[in-house]
Amino acid sequence: MISVNSALQKILENSSPLPPVTLPLSKSLGHILGKDVVANQPLPSFSNSAMDGFAVRSNDLKRIPKILQVIEEIPAGKFPKQKVRAGTASRIMTGAPLPLGADAIVPVEKTALEKNESVKILAHVHKGQHIRSKGEELKKGKKIFSRGHLLKPADLGLLAALGITRIKVFPKPSVSIVTTGSEVVGISAHPKPGQIRNSNLISILSSVKQLGCSVPLACHIKDNLQSLEALIQKNRSNVLITCGGVSVGDYDFVTKVLEKMGKIIFWKVAMKPGKPFLFGKIGRSLFFGLPGNPVSSLVTFDILVKPALRYLSGEKEVFPKIEFAALTKNTASPGGRQEYIRARLSLSKKGFKIAPLPWQGSGMLRSLAHANAWILVPAHKKYRAGSIVPFIRQ
Repeated sequence: MISVNSALQKILENSSPLPPVTLPLSKSLGHILGKDVVANQPLPSFSNSAMDGFAVRSNDLKRIPKILQVIEEIPAGKFPKQKVRAGTASRIMTGAPLPLGADAIVPVEKTALEKNESVKILAHVHKGQHIRSKGEELKKGKKIFSRGHLLKPADLGLLAALGITRIKVFPKPSVSIVTTGSEVVGISAHPKPGQIRNSNLISILSSVKQLGCSVPLACHIKDNLQSLEALIQKNRSNVLITCGGVSVGDYDFVTKVLEKMGKIIFWKVAMKPGKPFLFGKIGRSLFFGLPGNPVSSLVTFDILVKPALRYLSGEKEVFPKIEFAALTKNTASPGGRQEYIRARLSLSKKGFKIAPLPWQGSGMLRSLAHANAWILVPAHKKYRAGSIVPFIRQ
């Protein structure tokens, strides 16, 4: 049995980011950039008005009010035809190109229309006022994002503004999910005595999809050695996750199958819940054997599997972030394993406080559904109420 930190280290040592691929911009949200991105053109690509108003020569407005002849109207999308000369102005809309000769914009609310197509300017302006100059946001050739950057919606908008339609990113891994157990039935079934509904398949499937990974296979098989072997032989995913069958019972076949068809890297982790966690490789695929208890399955996925999926996706900082808060109730880990206590984090006037929840059994999903954090309690450690304790957000 190894520690959680040792387990995480071994998982990453046996993992590598997937080779970058080129994706359409519309499909790259949430991906990690596979190479630096530089501006292929200036942004804005032309000087334009930041306001609805009048394009003017600032030298004409040393004294106000000032009446100027309006020579042209320039809506957005139309290129100016007239040069603004002394004593003239062009009516201009937000985003419209700046006409030659003009060096400032007077907002429309600081003007008054006069007869004979003229305008009275009621406020001083300085050179460059209310103008978005060509290249003021980005110069051509300027690096925008570095390799390893996580693409957000605003990033995609910036790339789209530059006309970049395809981008090199690290792909998300493909993940196949197999739950096991002859006592497990579908969620729409009416369980007979001794049977339970399959909550693991939907919870792990949702957890994988939340990370943006594709799931070519998500299914359930009964406790049958041959069926499990046949299914694994067909696997072509980057990652294979099983739920259940990793303990030491007569019908726990997952460990036996991995030992026969692949390589066991470690089995059993000093954590509670989640001790019988299994990690190995089958061919080029990473293999994660999660415990069958619903809470154990989700906790080990979040603590041990999620970092690996993020690492395969090109992320570098993948370990769960440890924070600290004041404990509201005594809690302890009397055994020899680090415990992950389901808890509720909240903000008080004195700062963050964290409260252990009831229903801490490994089959009790209710507490996990209400929790938003885990308190980390090292083996043989006791914490008193009021102590500052480490926690991980869910």
